[in-house]
Amino acid sequence: MAHFYAAVDILRVPFRWLAPGILVLAIIGSYAVRNLFIDVWVMCHIPGGNTAVF
Repeated sequence: MAHFYAAVDILRVPFRWLAPGILVLAIIGSYAVRNLFIDVWVMCHIPGGNTAVF
């Protein structure tokens, strides 16, 4: 039951803090897959679930 309340608490974080945090985790995750910056570039520039960030 405590896990449910933790998920609800995340929704209370302001969007201006939550969105950059998600973006940073996505960038780190895409780089961590193969340790190539081209993966980060593709994630940020090719639409398809993601919007062009840069």
